[in-house]
Amino acid sequence: MIIISKIIEFKNVYYFNKDKTILDNVSFFIEKNKYNVITGKNGAGKTTLVKLITGLEKPQKGEIFINGALLKYTASFLYEMRKKMGVVFQYTDEQLIGETVIDSLIFGMENNCIPYEKMKILIKKYTELFKMENLLSRRISQLSGGEKQKVALVSALVTEPEIIILDEALEMFDNEKRKEADNIIRKLMKDGKTVISVSHDTEEIEKSDNIIILNRKNVTNGKFNYTLSEYEKINNIFSENNERKVYNLRKEEKNRKIKIKLKNVSYTHEKNSEKLFDNLSFSIPEREITVITGKSGTGKTTLFELMYGFIPREELFQGEIFIDFSEQNDKSDEIIRESKKRNIIVTGNTEEKEFREIRKYTGYVFQNPENQFFQKAVKDEIEYNITKKCKIEKKNKGKIDEKVKKALITVGLSENYEKRSPFTLSSGEKRLLGIATAICTEPTILFLDEPTVSLDYEFGKRIMELLKKLKENGMTIVMTTHNKGIINEYADNYIEL
Repeated sequence: MIIISKIIEFKNVYYFNKDKTILDNVSFFIEKNKYNVITGKNGAGKTTLVKLITGLEKPQKGEIFINGALLKYTASFLYEMRKKMGVVFQYTDEQLIGETVIDSLIFGMENNCIPYEKMKILIKKYTELFKMENLLSRRISQLSGGEKQKVALVSALVTEPEIIILDEALEMFDNEKRKEADNIIRKLMKDGKTVISVSHDTEEIEKSDNIIILNRKNVTNGKFNYTLSEYEKINNIFSENNERKVYNLRKEEKNRKIKIKLKNVSYTHEKNSEKLFDNLSFSIPEREITVITGKSGTGKTTLFELMYGFIPREELFQGEIFIDFSEQNDKSDEIIRESKKRNIIVTGNTEEKEFREIRKYTGYVFQNPENQFFQKAVKDEIEYNITKKCKIEKKNKGKIDEKVKKALITVGLSENYEKRSPFTLSSGEKRLLGIATAICTEPTILFLDEPTVSLDYEFGKRIMELLKKLKENGMTIVMTTHNKGIINEYADNYIEL
């Protein structure tokens, strides 16, 4: 008889968010000193489970046991419990505390009252393990998405917790760095650590010791072979065997109009520091899907931020980025922008008014769409973009409502979402809202930073089919991803940094 050591156990747990049932009579266990994976469709309640485990949320009914003790919501109990946990949430921006990387690493250790001399030993140990010594003095704001994810992961591990909780924590890594991080985490398990990972990654799920599959209101709990049939019902991966040809943007193609062209572009985050990219040149054709890929930290997000004027340039930036708006087609008489359509060249001396011009004709969906939401309701988010970029006054409610409705229909969200808070949506729904706010002004170019990261197969395919449709309607799509299957299936062009 096999005896299972349970470090965490849910018994008949119910959780409601306003009128929506997230967890309905859920029971499962987390095995001690094992690699546990929580998986399921977007919106099934995976992140909610993490918040319940860490005491950030409280169930309406049911019991949660940590190391055999009933979870209590007193300050002293939660403090002692969380000292034994290291958590990396899906979106790291709000988790990284302090101005620099070293500040973020120290914060958790200070909270756990770790002596100063031991702090130095732990920082040296984990920064060497993850090969990030060169990041210690860097500002958090200057890090790439993958680098931020690495810092958040090391910040959680450096306190040497008993339980490591990863909420889609490796999704921003490229395949090579993901495998490196996974190997390190599995080695740490030899010291008696328990891992709980929220993931859609098939390889990670297959290698796990214990799987918790959330499928609507049902939970399947056990080893991979036992849960395989249920897993196959709800999850697939983008096929990487599609032989469809993709074009390398470094090669010039004839008879294709160029929408964006980079010429000898170089950039460094700080003066006299190593260049993020050096003398980079390539072209992006009009009305096609172009994917920018490459290892974490190679500058994919930075390229978007440079084109949008979100980061300093001046002496840090050399070269030119040419953007062609000469054939901008306003499909609606109501969309009247302030200045004439023309071509723009981004250089180190480009002024803010030029970037405002770029933003009028383009849409941008962030890696973490929550970072671009600030209104109370879905409708307000879309309406804000319409009134800000277009000369449609708020008093012209009929035209605004029409455009809001059109944007929601385009991305596949019903009118029932209009009054919902953007922050209560699932990860996939937030991505759709991000796209809706970007396309409501009918841009000719749409930039998307990792639009399918952390999404299950079904929602990821839904996003990509939507982008394919937008392309067919004349939009130029530029996106970043590490997913080779997406490149093979949907990209007309790709460039690897």
